[in-house]
Amino acid sequence: IILNVGGTIFEVSKFVLDRYPETLLGSEERDYFYDESVNEYRFDRDPEVFRYILNFYRTGKLHYPETETLGTYEEELMFFRLGHEGLPDIISPCCRESYLDKKEALNQLRQEEAKEALKLIKTNPEDIRAVIWAGIENPTGSCMSAAFFYVIMFFIAISIATNTIETLYCGATDKDVPIYCGERYPHLFYVIETSCAMLFTSEYCVRLFAAPDRWLFVKSPMAIIDLLSILPFYLALILPKNSNLSGVFVTLRVFRVFRVFKLSRSSTNLKLLGLTLKSCLRDLSFLLFALAMTVILFSTVIYYAEKGVPNGRFTSIPQTSWYVVVTMTTLGYGEIVANTVFGKIVTAVCCVSSVILLTLPVTVIVSNFNNLYRPDKLKD
Repeated sequence: IILNVGGTIFEVSKFVLDRYPETLLGSEERDYFYDESVNEYRFDRDPEVFRYILNFYRTGKLHYPETETLGTYEEELMFFRLGHEGLPDIISPCCRESYLDKKEALNQLRQEEAKEALKLIKTNPEDIRAVIWAGIENPTGSCMSAAFFYVIMFFIAISIATNTIETLYCGATDKDVPIYCGERYPHLFYVIETSCAMLFTSEYCVRLFAAPDRWLFVKSPMAIIDLLSILPFYLALILPKNSNLSGVFVTLRVFRVFRVFKLSRSSTNLKLLGLTLKSCLRDLSFLLFALAMTVILFSTVIYYAEKGVPNGRFTSIPQTSWYVVVTMTTLGYGEIVANTVFGKIVTAVCCVSSVILLTLPVTVIVSNFNNLYRPDKLKD
């Protein structure tokens, strides 16, 4: 049988094709593409991908070409009806993992594109809530939206800088006792904190008012961070200054630092980073589990190896776990060291094995980053 695929001629035995009657080439439907004038079957398809399809008929093994886009590859397989629903099962094991990684990355991209498409849907000018929501969710949509975004970002930076500066020393008292900047200039920092809290409260209320689904908005991670960043300020106003709980709520101001993640709403690079970590979450969870098991294993062995040493620092397995973690990450603070010969041997094995174990997450992240960084390799 002569097959003309995109101008490229292929020859194959009819017996080879008939072994797969559920496919296009193995069924009688291929006769619809037969050209009697030249005695060949003509298909206006991609000949490069068809080489792998024809190889499947001959060997029973389907390979995934790294040079072809995933979208084109799947379209060709769907046209020739090569087990699209059970496609991962028929792909050869040598390239199955690569196919699954790119498939997962492509699904992530399609989900993000669907979300972006929903944001671009034209809103009714008479619906004030829809107009406000479209403005605050799309900073590049208008001048007002951009101004709102940059004002919020400016106060976020001011809030983070203020929380940092007030912990620095600003001279000393009359008795040469160092004093913090927050204690030396309490009114200045209070005015800045109050201004930021008022603005963040207004922003939260505007988002809550304009949200299409308010309950869904309240449960979202960014809304929770917004609420936690302003709640301690109001609780500190209610509680008396001498209350023991006031220090707890002041400590909760650290949640304001997480507001920097709002930059991901308009930063392509931060979105790419988030998608990368999300796409490799399954693989990283397994590697973290393996890392935890390794820490427990070495901690137990070293603890019992060093247990009988006089004045030893390995007082418990959790205490030894700190030593193992510091050793595996090559920090080596030196406050705890192994004294016995067996303990030193186990520590050496721990060092060598950690080099391999800690390298695996990097390869997973880089692989997923490459898939998402070059979306043209995934789709047309």
